[in-house]
Amino acid sequence: MGNYSSVADQARWSRVGNDHSSLAAALKIYSVSAGRPPSTDQGLDALVNEPRTEPKPRRWHRVMERVPWDPWQSPYRYAQLPSTSKWRFELRSAGKDMVFGSSDDIVTMYEWGEATAELKEVIGEPRPSY
Repeated sequence: MGNYSSVADQARWSRVGNDHSSLAAALKIYSVSAGRPPSTDQGLDALVNEPRTEPKPRRWHRVMERVPWDPWQSPYRYAQLPSTSKWRFELRSAGKDMVFGSSDDIVTMYEWGEATAELKEVIGEPRPSY
């Protein structure tokens, strides 16, 4: 049974990595159209529903039909990270225990420079934040 569990866990981790990549691409599309990325408070919902709070987008269109949830049925979290010259953000899954901020969170950090149109993963493959 132990092997089945590790194979299932690997499949879930792989799905989180794929979801993070898709969400990062959607956030890039949003920021090009809107003139800026969504705020942390606006979150991933800005990809589906037009933000009603400041900073409002210059132009808005729905980028996704719905925001996926992680394999453990928890919502993903988006947060802008402090930066002086680049848009830095993280995408986070609460992981198997479904509790944000615990040792099994799966976090991927990205940055996108103002001068370049390249979105790059800062950390690499999603992994727990411990």
